[in-house]
Order: sequence, then structure tokens, then C-alpha cells
Amino acid sequence: PRTAFAARFAARVRPIPSVHTLCSLPAEGVAIRPSLFAQRSVVVSPWAQRRLAAEGVEVPCIEPAVLPLSTTAEGQARCRETYGDYLLFAGDLRPQGGVWRALNVLKALDASLRLVIACRDKTEADRGRRQQVLAQIEALGLTHRVDVLGQIDWLGDLVAAARLQLFLATDLTGKMDYPLVLLEGFAAGVPSVVAAQAPLADVQHDALGVASPDDVADVVRVVEQTLGVASADARALYQARFAPPRLARAYRSLYDALAEPS
Repeated sequence: PRTAFAARFAARVRPIPSVHTLCSLPAEGVAIRPSLFAQRSVVVSPWAQRRLAAEGVEVPCIEPAVLPLSTTAEGQARCRETYGDYLLFAGDLRPQGGVWRALNVLKALDASLRLVIACRDKTEADRGRRQQVLAQIEALGLTHRVDVLGQIDWLGDLVAAARLQLFLATDLTGKMDYPLVLLEGFAAGVPSVVAAQAPLADVQHDALGVASPDDVADVVRVVEQTLGVASADARALYQARFAPPRLARAYRSLYDALAEPS
């Protein structure tokens, strides 16, 4: 709200057209409308569009776009040699961020599959959560099937070599509606499985499995089904929904309409 107040004041001083893209939203139950300030507001998911519509605000949705991550065949081979046949969780370690669910699902999956957790510590609380996750891995008897990484500079290789990204987060407060690493995975031909409550679940495609996050049997079923999706299908989803040219066209159209004389 402080930012919105400052922006509204600036607009009164110098009234020029502006666009505000809401990349993330506050927690459920917290009003969004008081934070709006621009002549045009844009959201990045139908889920956010529905939340604003519930407050009486109609806004366009322009889904995000990403560039493919840098990767090499040698880097991917190195990841497979080091980590085996693995699923990837590249998120944060908050209680509802999905990592605990991923561990429970791994225990129920075929023993040939492994899990790589990639998460950099940003705060002291993150370091504490990492220790809790390591303790849970040991308690579940999964130390031989789970690798926990911190900050790395070869994420493109790690993503591209994964069989699937398992992202069962149900709370993305303060985070992008669509986790960009999942979109980058599609660009690399890697499918994903997300929670039914996640904003990304609105994207209906074979390369995106949707499961009830606290029903281990359901997640296992969806993971096993999504593992059979061809890389080409994931890349097709990226090209259709998350490639930069589509984003550029949508924003060009928005700005052209805003620049038209009223």
C-alpha cells in the first residue's frame, strides 16, 4: 500500500499512462485492490484474475515468459552421472513450499528414482529449515536417494537432466504465481507435477501433471503418468504459452491501446 500511495501521488504530479503488472499476490484474505495504482493493471495468471474479480476488479491476464536456461550436453550428462534418475525440487523450504510432500512421495515411488533438492539459503530461518529437511530425510531412510544442494551456477544443466520437476507448493505468497523454474523446465523438455491448488494448475496440458498434494497415492499416480510425457510435448507447451514473442505481442497491444487518444 505504501508503494501504491507513492505511485498515485506521482501520477497526480505528472499524469502519464502507466501499467502495473502484479507478479505475485498477498495471502488469501488480504485485499489486493488497495495496492492498485496504475491506469492499467495486469496479472500473470487466471488464478490472480479470479481473485481480483472477486474484489470487483476486471484486469487482463498476460502469462509470464522465460528464456531457456543455458545448458550443455556435457553438463546434463554430468548431472545424470552424479544424481542418477532424478526428480527435481527447485523451490524454497517453507512449510507449505512442497519439499516435505516431495519427500513423502519419493518414499512411495520406485526405488530407482531419486530426488534432488536445490534451494539457496536466503535467511537464518532458511538455514534452520534446511537442517530440519536433512533430519527428515534421515528419519525417512532416504539419505541414499536424496541430494540437497545450495546455490549453484549450473541450474540449467540440473533442470534439463531431470526426469520431472515435482513442485507441490500450496502457498506461493510473495512468490511468482507461476514458478519460473517450471517454465524453464518446459523449455528444456522437462514436465512438471504441481498441486491442484497452485495457480499453474489452470494450465491444462499433458506436460503438466496436477495432483492432490496431501494424497500420496494420487501424487504417485500423476508422477508415474507424467514421467511418460515426451520432451517434445513439454517444449510445445513452452512455445505455445511461455515463449517471449507471445509476451511481447500481448504487452505491445496493451501499450498501443493505452496510447490511443481517449
